[in-house]
Amino acid sequence: MAKSGQNKAASAKDCIEEETERDDDEKETLLDTRAGSACFSYGGTTDPLYDGQSFAKAHDDVILVTCNYRLGLMGFPDFSKIEGGEEYTEINLALRDQIAALEWIQRNIAAFGGDPDNVTIFGESAGAFSVTAMMLSPKAKGLFRRAIAQSGEIAPKPREAAQAYADFIMDVSGAKNMEELLAISGEEWMELDGKFAIGDANCLGVTDGDIIPEDLDKAYEEAAKSGVQLIIGSNADEWNYFRADCPGDTDQEKLVSWVQIMKEMVQQACAQTDAEGKAALEELIRYEESIVPEEYAKDAEVKEALTLSGFVTEA
Repeated sequence: MAKSGQNKAASAKDCIEEETERDDDEKETLLDTRAGSACFSYGGTTDPLYDGQSFAKAHDDVILVTCNYRLGLMGFPDFSKIEGGEEYTEINLALRDQIAALEWIQRNIAAFGGDPDNVTIFGESAGAFSVTAMMLSPKAKGLFRRAIAQSGEIAPKPREAAQAYADFIMDVSGAKNMEELLAISGEEWMELDGKFAIGDANCLGVTDGDIIPEDLDKAYEEAAKSGVQLIIGSNADEWNYFRADCPGDTDQEKLVSWVQIMKEMVQQACAQTDAEGKAALEELIRYEESIVPEEYAKDAEVKEALTLSGFVTEA
């Protein structure tokens, strides 16, 4: 935790760490869930992009809390079907960490001058997935008052996806059981991740019936009646984030290469499913195309880029 920029003391329990920026008057509290970048594969509050001190100085009417949470292979696999992993029944660990951060705020934020009854959670991309997951989760009920989801939303998969992710981890690591898996060093995991993109392959959140309900229709209905105020949308100029890594010398060349990358992702997704799944993916593409705003749909290239971006986000 950090009590202003002058007196800063770190505190961590297990894999969870919060940092708090404050002034002296009681204020609205904000929880930033952006620390898991690129679909929960990497990131953290030590990243300069997520350093909260500048935000706190620029907005002296709020208390800002940022939190780390488990990502990738530590955040989402279900090892309960693996030999020796029978007791690892809790999954969606990244989301559980965020709920733990919200519970910490309820217990402690008043000591920092914050109002536990006036908490807003916000996040972008994976952070927006987190925000909307918190809105659906019965475990997070009553822990916040407002939510801001920037450029993303929850798209949970069935629990079997977490089991498949665990199988993938076992396969690429060469481990035969949990004992062998736990014996792999941090340095070895870094090397394995570099070869097999283990973090990027994570399944995101799944409907475990605990953190994320299995009956999503009912969960959405309950969230709509919860009284939590929600702002949801996309960030202006977010294309700049992707443009930096796209091949090409000009913006047009970079856009073309980004569209090609997404087309390959669509082809890969279609190749990994059966005829029924492929039909569902094609229907999703048609839906994404139908909701492109009229002012953007006039440009065929932009329309295609937005359609594919929506598909990649949802699928």
